[in-house]
Amino acid sequence: MNFTKTVSQRVLTALEKAKIVCWFEETNSFAIVKRRYVSEFGMEPPSVELVKNLHKRFLETGNVADVPSKDAIPMGVLHKPFSFNGSPAHM
Repeated sequence: MNFTKTVSQRVLTALEKAKIVCWFEETNSFAIVKRRYVSEFGMEPPSVELVKNLHKRFLETGNVADVPSKDAIPMGVLHKPFSFNGSPAHM
């Protein structure tokens, strides 16, 4: 009989993803992210590859969600201030 080990990774919550991205942005250290994750959540930390992917997604989209929201605004889009009388606001 041949037994194989199945490795499955649980789905991270939005809070976990946000904290991972913040910790990595703050420290630029996978080791510190892993330590903080274990300390905060008491579970097996995410892989280095997942941390890299979450950080990259955040930098590209401004979001850590797996599926982009239909209301999400792409990073870098500038909006002109608008006043309630229908004309552009003056600053």
